[in-house]
Amino acid sequence: MNEVQTFLNAIQFYTRIPLRNLVGFTPARAQNSIRYFPLIGTIVGGLAAAAIDFTQPLVGTDIAVILGLGCSVLITGGLHEDGFADFCDGFGGGKSKDHILKIMSDSSIGVYASIGLIFMFMIKFTTLSKLFSVGETCNTYILLIAAHVISRSSSGLIMFFLPYSKPESNSKAKPMTGKLSVLNGIVLFWFIILGAGLVVFAHGLQLALILIVCTALITWLTTAYFKNKIEGYTGDTLGANQQIVEVLVYLIFIGFENYAN
Repeated sequence: MNEVQTFLNAIQFYTRIPLRNLVGFTPARAQNSIRYFPLIGTIVGGLAAAAIDFTQPLVGTDIAVILGLGCSVLITGGLHEDGFADFCDGFGGGKSKDHILKIMSDSSIGVYASIGLIFMFMIKFTTLSKLFSVGETCNTYILLIAAHVISRSSSGLIMFFLPYSKPESNSKAKPMTGKLSVLNGIVLFWFIILGAGLVVFAHGLQLALILIVCTALITWLTTAYFKNKIEGYTGDTLGANQQIVEVLVYLIFIGFENYAN
């Protein structure tokens, strides 16, 4: 029952799905809910893929993909996109750790964020339009879900290697801050393996191995970058990493298919 409540805490924090009084919040459950972050990816990725698949025969692939992207944003409340935008503004315009953190805490959006979000959604739109135009529906479903699972797992693991960069008293999600426990780190690692397993099932072992290696490399690079710039992580940097890795999965698949053909 405690694990069910921990999972419900994850849904409450990482999505806009209304649970009302079903969630028994405690700081420990909130902190441990990070281990179910990848499962949130199965919900978001699955519903986005379903929205695209359902509307594609009615409005065509391009509009269906836009609706699917809108669906994913509605489910999460744009949580990760907001983090990516703040990351672009903070790291693009900040001159020091304190300056970067101050910019990221500002609710307004700047030029770097605007440009970053435009490019991010352009890449998502282009890659997903191609995937749903030429790929088998079931395999495309699986790839989309795997992208959301792997990207969230990699973001969670950053918490294992870095401390929280802000004073906890300044955090909007104080129970979620702090270093990742070994148990939660192991769970997140196995979710990456699970995501890779889905790719193996749908697209073969070679692509899955490429995805794991590239995800590990990008996550290592972003972790080193965060450590160098702000000596740790924030929720915004985790959201940025999730968006970057999600797009990376789509790009690798497109590149792999083009090379194979």
